[in-house]
Amino acid sequence: MWYRFGAIVLLGCMSGCGDSSAEGPEPPASGPESSTDSPSADAAEQPEGSPTGEDRGLSLIIDGWPTLLGAKAQLNVVEGLSDVRLEITGTGKEDVLLLDLVFDGVEKSMGPHEVEVGLPGTEADSALASIGGQAYQSQDGYIDLTLDADGAISGSFQLGLAEVEDVAVGLPIAFEEGEVVRSLTGRFSGIWELSCRSRLPGHRTLVPGGDYCEALVIE
Repeated sequence: MWYRFGAIVLLGCMSGCGDSSAEGPEPPASGPESSTDSPSADAAEQPEGSPTGEDRGLSLIIDGWPTLLGAKAQLNVVEGLSDVRLEITGTGKEDVLLLDLVFDGVEKSMGPHEVEVGLPGTEADSALASIGGQAYQSQDGYIDLTLDADGAISGSFQLGLAEVEDVAVGLPIAFEEGEVVRSLTGRFSGIWELSCRSRLPGHRTLVPGGDYCEALVIE
């Protein structure tokens, strides 16, 4: 699906197009048995000048990483599509994490949710990551979160990640079952943003805002 391919391109660009001399957050040790009991970013001293979760809209913490990630939670609504997609993205100097969830309609997006995470490109909700230049895909785990109509979001996650297999240039990305080699746990809180697009009357063209979005009620 196109959005999966786009996500991989995004992860690859953000992990490979940055300043390679900059020191990114140190990821936890590789391996499915990596400890999740190491000190979290809550316990680590926050770097001087780092923005707070309130300043950035969303605070995203990965256990064992010494720094907070720049983060954003966006609920994507498109007129005529029943699927409503929530994307939670965290970016560092070199590392990227994308949590991708789908709800069946705006009316089912609010409230508490606990979803299983699986392989991208399947029916399951999923995650993608780029850590130290290596792309990863979710194999198992869960995301537990609550969305409020007033714009608040909070939750936690536990992910089992496998490496994304390389493909020849020009071929589409294919997600295949793999061995879990890394575990990530963390949590997030703050606000979510709405991205809504309406269809231009008489056309298939989508435009930001518009009549559909202006009449949209989220409760």
